[in-house]
Order: sequence, then structure tokens, then C-alpha cells
Amino acid sequence: MDAQGYVVLLEAAHVLRMPTLGRVLLATRQEWDAIRALAYNLFDMDPPFSVFIVMNCPIIAKLRQRVRTSEQMLIVDRIPYAVVNGDQGQSDVDFINSAEWDPTVGNVLQWATARGNARLVELLAGIPGINANTNTLGMVPLHWAALNGDARIVAALFTIRGVDANVGIGPSGLTPLHLAAFWGFAEVVALLLDSPGVDVNARDGDGMTPLMLAAMKGHLQVVTLLLTEVGTKDKRGMAALQRAMEAGEEEVEQLLKGLCLGASKRFRC
Repeated sequence: MDAQGYVVLLEAAHVLRMPTLGRVLLATRQEWDAIRALAYNLFDMDPPFSVFIVMNCPIIAKLRQRVRTSEQMLIVDRIPYAVVNGDQGQSDVDFINSAEWDPTVGNVLQWATARGNARLVELLAGIPGINANTNTLGMVPLHWAALNGDARIVAALFTIRGVDANVGIGPSGLTPLHLAAFWGFAEVVALLLDSPGVDVNARDGDGMTPLMLAAMKGHLQVVTLLLTEVGTKDKRGMAALQRAMEAGEEEVEQLLKGLCLGASKRFRC
């Protein structure tokens, strides 16, 4: 079937109110980029048709299978309108931001991020006005993405206007960069470091920086990415070098010693 025939058949499913046929036809488009291109290309011609496409795409169809409450059903029903109508559907966006999908993690964006559902996160990230800084139990979506080491989701979250990369988790003060550094997720660390305004030397509740955590855990690649002020000290008066030595991480120890004692004296230890 050529592209024109595909659209004609899909439009017939819309006009005849046959969502099952629509879902079958759209099953070949699993990624959000392909769905978005189709829906947006048809928007000027027929906005309701675009809503039908988003509503019956595989991403939303799978989300609908997870519905257990009436509030979740309302969220699923309003997402396609928010995607297609943009700023004109602000009431839909406000509802999606505030409605609880899961009591343990919060709204649907937080849930999708915590579950590692990259396709759903990419879809939600394209909604104008979606809030990437909603805080539940001290955690925002970036915390979940960093904790899971999910670079694709981190990249998607950074497409949302106003995302804050420096939010700390409650009294612990752990930022997304702390989490990614502690677990050694180098690709996520690199993405976070590319974020404008990220505080590479942010301190957690114990005064530790992401570099100290990476050094303590022996994550050599992450340590290399984070090297700035290697002499910054935590509440125990220990810098990254001392943390690496205490933990017995010899490779990191040698790297930091080389920087601290090298001829260039570029790093203050």
C-alpha cells in the first residue's frame, strides 16, 4: 500500500469511527517521530483526524491498557488533545500536569520516566506547557531518568522548556548529576553536563559533589567527565582524591594524583 492509500484508509477508519482499524493501521508506527510527522502533516487539513491518529497510536494504546482508575482514563483521553491543540488546549495540559497517575511517583510524565517508557516520555515532552519539574516524594522526572541511567529519556526531558537539572531530592540534596555519577552512567552524565546552568559542583546533604561520588565508586570515565575543582571537600574534609583512596579505587586515585601533582598544576587539590 502506498502512502496515499494508507492515509485514505486511515481517514476512513476515523470517519466511520473504527478505532480498532485505526490501531491496526498505526501499529506499524511505533516511534513517536513517525506518528508525530503523520499527525502534524494532516493537522491543517483536519485537526480531529490528527487527534484520532494520536489517540490510536501504539504509544497511547499501550498506555490505555494500564488504566485502572477513572482519573487515569481521563488522562489518556486528554493527552491526544493536548498534543494536537498545543497552547490552545491549556486546560488539558494543566490536567495532565496535575492529575495523579500513580501515588508512588506522581503524574503520567513522572510514571513514564520512572518506568523507562521512552516513547511515552517523547510524546509527552512534545506537549507545550508540560511540566518537567513536578516534584513527588522529592523526585522530579530527571531524577528517575538519571537513576535508571536512561540517556534517551534524559535527552527527551531536556527538550521541555524550563527543565531544572539542579533539583535536589529533599534533605539528601542529591541532584540528577549526583545519581548518574554515583552509578557510573557516563552517557547520562555527559548529557547533564551539556545542560545550560547545570551545577557540576553541587553538594548533597553530606557536602559531597558528583565527582566525589564517582571517585568513591571508581567510575573512571565519569570522573574524567566531571574533572573541574578536584580539591573541593565534603563535610568530612575529604576531597575526591581522599574518597578514591579510602574506597581503594586505585585507577581513579592515580588519575587524580596525576592531575593534582602534575607539572601543569592546572587542578587545585
